[in-house]
Amino acid sequence: MPAQYGLFLMRSAGGNFGSSFQFGVPALGVVLERIPATLSLTGTASALIVLVAIPLEGAGRDLPELLDRLRDERARPPGPGRAQLGWDSC
Repeated sequence: MPAQYGLFLMRSAGGNFGSSFQFGVPALGVVLERIPATLSLTGTASALIVLVAIPLEGAGRDLPELLDRLRDERARPPGPGRAQLGWDSC
């Protein structure tokens, strides 16, 4: 097995990646043919990550303050109107 891998590496260095089992054509051509679709998927995924991550980062930064305010609100004694809304049952 190591000898076979070494032979593959030597051939690959010369640009010969062998044949595709599925298509029976040179594997390098199959890979190069799919590069535009791969780059398109990569770009779309990267854009979605940025569009989702930036708002979540802002929400995550404010989360401790929000949780503190909720905890403080629950710790206050019941006032007029709070029991009517069911806030004291939490």
